[in-house]
Amino acid sequence: RPRSTPHSPVSHWRQSRPFNLALKVLNVGDVDGDGHQDLILAGDDRLLILKINGDKFTTLAKFNGPPDSHILGISLGDLNHDGLDEIYVGAENSDGPSSYIIGWQGRKLYYMDRDINYYLRIIKTGNGKTALAGQESGGTGNIYLMGRQDGRLIPKQRLILPTRVNIFNFALADLNIDQEKEIITMIRGELWIIRPDGRYLWRSTADIPEALKTVMINNKPHGGRERRIIVDDINQNGFPDIITEGAFIIGNDKFNLGENKINILSWINNRPKVLWHTKVLSDDIVDYQLLNRPQGQTIIVGVRIKHGLSRLLAPEQCRIILYPIPSAIQKTKRKKL
Repeated sequence: RPRSTPHSPVSHWRQSRPFNLALKVLNVGDVDGDGHQDLILAGDDRLLILKINGDKFTTLAKFNGPPDSHILGISLGDLNHDGLDEIYVGAENSDGPSSYIIGWQGRKLYYMDRDINYYLRIIKTGNGKTALAGQESGGTGNIYLMGRQDGRLIPKQRLILPTRVNIFNFALADLNIDQEKEIITMIRGELWIIRPDGRYLWRSTADIPEALKTVMINNKPHGGRERRIIVDDINQNGFPDIITEGAFIIGNDKFNLGENKINILSWINNRPKVLWHTKVLSDDIVDYQLLNRPQGQTIIVGVRIKHGLSRLLAPEQCRIILYPIPSAIQKTKRKKL
């Protein structure tokens, strides 16, 4: 195989067979508690749970959500400490947020909670722990850390975030290693790094069509497809790296959502620099996630398969592409700031 370098796309990617699903979002987690991460694919109102065996996928379970709901995001975590990852489904219906939580019992999935009037997502908080966040409906769209009272999910603590941030399009990370978490988000199609006090630390200058900016300006979760922002120490040097979608051109810091590829960005000298990227995909990227495996980290990408004119009325299909991150990238060192 050709050798990959930090600024060249990986060559040894693998792809799955097509799945008959109009993919909206995906995520990974240990649904059945066997110690291995599973892949969860979500359409508009149904979920497909797949076991991952190398670069092969087998069906573990299927689940149909409420027929009038639309899934906007899924996240997984063992917040009840029973050894199994619950699936937190951020969804809405015609009346507003209508999220639900799914668990594994025996050999099937079941509702643990439903008709929750907040958009839900598990996030990493300032202390590095995971917590359940919820965003309310309405003009403000405030985001809270959630807790339970008398068996019901209720808001416990409001998160101080810029007004254009919604629950599905931000991450928190201490990029400067100064014990404060910066906010990483997309605003009007641009990548922003924002200080905890609300001042921006860095923003890209994006050449984004005005129509796309109009779609993405709304801070409500249904205001356009949200680009996932992943934070992880990819090169294991004690500094957080950023994984996100789009073209990132080093020379003029242009960030373009129009190009189908995934970037790993390192924060160096108060600005992001490309550590590695995938090839440009011919099919449309729908969602992506970082998969941790014994042999190393892999970026797992869900794409919408493009059909020709002869199959214009064919059911929508998706495919999974696996991009192992080269071991040389995972061991890249950089000096402390």
